[in-house]
Amino acid sequence: MRIAPTGEVRRRLVLIAHTDTNKHRITFRPLLKRLFPAITTGVLVNMVAGGLIHLFRTVGPRRSFPTLYRLSLIGLIKSLVLAAADERSGYVDGANDNASAVACVLGLAGRLQQQPLKQTEVWLAFTGAEEVGCMGMHELLDRYGSQLTDAWFLDLEMVGAGDLVYVTRHTSASYLNGYRPDPHSVALADKAARRNPEMNVTGRDVVTMEEIGALRKRGYRGICLAGVDHDGWLVNWHQHTDNVNNIEPACVERAARFTWEMIQSLDQ
Repeated sequence: MRIAPTGEVRRRLVLIAHTDTNKHRITFRPLLKRLFPAITTGVLVNMVAGGLIHLFRTVGPRRSFPTLYRLSLIGLIKSLVLAAADERSGYVDGANDNASAVACVLGLAGRLQQQPLKQTEVWLAFTGAEEVGCMGMHELLDRYGSQLTDAWFLDLEMVGAGDLVYVTRHTSASYLNGYRPDPHSVALADKAARRNPEMNVTGRDVVTMEEIGALRKRGYRGICLAGVDHDGWLVNWHQHTDNVNNIEPACVERAARFTWEMIQSLDQ
């Protein structure tokens, strides 16, 4: 859906809210989630090391590196067991991840239709398959990327609880593949935060994997707004507690208000 401005289109803004959810993950439990990036990094390193050891034993002496060979096999078995256990639980309701963001963007769409911007065309992107590699975002860019080369992308992620932040660095699934928003988008969020101190919105580093990563990898600019708990993690992320009983309407409202302030600043 596109919402046209009242005047000439001088820029485009894409508001993003993915519509899929994920399973309840044991690796995201409160006691384990802090270890998640380290575990994932360890698994990746073990796979690479194990592959190199197997290659060397294939082309060289077959009994070389016996201890490392056994350790790599043990690590591989443990990784497979953990991955299998992580897939056994059912899907969560997804009230926060990511129905809260969908509701927020729909509310903003209604306001934009009543109060169109002056020179900014707004696209509403309700993407799918975010939880399995941001495939919906990649499909959007494959189809319309040439029209969105200079667009601004604003991703709303789990804004139904916790403290609202704009993510200044995404640690991602491992320590090997983090990413950052572009400096222009960070400056836009900084400006909105300074102008509205009563909202208590700040920039901070967050462990998260979402669609800004796909955008930045392909050369587009963008930034993510998200709700974080007192421990700095996304609230009820991939847990059965992600249900409507744990949604705070005031948080959704604040996310909508802050997004509106960013939109107005961009349209000036």
